[in-house]
Formats: sequence, C-alpha cells, structure tokens
Amino acid sequence: NGALKWISDRGIAQRDASGNVIRMAGSESDITERKRIEQALCDSQADLNRAQSVGQIGSWRLNIQCNKLHWSDESYRIHGIPAGTPLTYETFLSVVHPDDRAYVERMWEAALRGAPYDIEHRLVVNGAVKWVRERAELEFDGQVRLLGGFGTVQDITGLKHAEQALIEADRRKDEFLAMLAHEL
Repeated sequence: NGALKWISDRGIAQRDASGNVIRMAGSESDITERKRIEQALCDSQADLNRAQSVGQIGSWRLNIQCNKLHWSDESYRIHGIPAGTPLTYETFLSVVHPDDRAYVERMWEAALRGAPYDIEHRLVVNGAVKWVRERAELEFDGQVRLLGGFGTVQDITGLKHAEQALIEADRRKDEFLAMLAHEL
C-alpha cells in the first residue's frame, strides 16, 4: 500500500565443497513497531535534553547494584565536565568551590543517613564561579542500605547575582536615608 516497513532479515547459506551456495534458509520479521517505539524514545530524550537546557536543570541517577552514575547532558554542562567523562564522587567534588567542599560533603553524609538533600553551593567552572542548587532523593532498602538515588542540579548563578544586587540596592537606600535624616 506504499507504506514503509522495517524488516529484519536473518539467513544462512549452505555451500557445496567448492564454496558455491546451493541452498539458503532464512526468515524475516516486521520490526516496524519496534523502530517506531525506538524513534519515539529518541525524540522524547531529545525533548528532555532541550527542556533541561532551557531550564538550566540537569539530572542524575545513581544505581548502587550496577555501580552506575548517569548524568544528563545538562549536568555535564553545568559542571563544566565533558559529556561522557567517567564519573566518580571525586570528579564531582573537584569542581565544587574549595570553600564549599566540607559543607557539601557534610550534607551528602547526612543524606546517606536519611536527611533531606537540598543545598546551594558554588562550583568553579573554567575559572568562573557558578552557584547551583542540588536536590536528591535517595532510595534505601529495609536495612537502611543505599540502593540508589535520583537528583537534580540547577544553575542559579543569575538568581544569586540578582539577590546580591537587591541586597546592595537596599544597603545604598539605607545609607541614603541615614544621610538624609542626618542632614534634616
């Protein structure tokens, strides 16, 4: 009917002593639906990556049983680490601002004991300081052993700069009012 289909062909050739093909047997399967689902999954992943980029929010997933840590593309970008770089806790800590490392480690240790993990701290990326907000939800078994976790990291540098600008404007206003009161 003119519609495109994906077909998976598998076969084997039987040869004679001279190497000539004398018989072939095989099968073919219609894999159109599988290919449609694979494309939908790729499209969905691309949409998620774009949404994370627009929102400057990366995500990560930790699976203890498989010993795997997966970062989204946006998480790599926020941390200034090339995508695909093998990840360890030390890799992450290497970009945390030196003045914030002890705090981050202390809060992570508390999260490993069941405390909420929702923190703001600085990173040093290519010599520039960035502010991030990190949140995580860790998963434990019945014996309180860590199974894994899921988290987000959001670049809040712009918000922190705006907050500092408001604090500075408020300080200048107070100074002006104090001077005005003194003059009056």
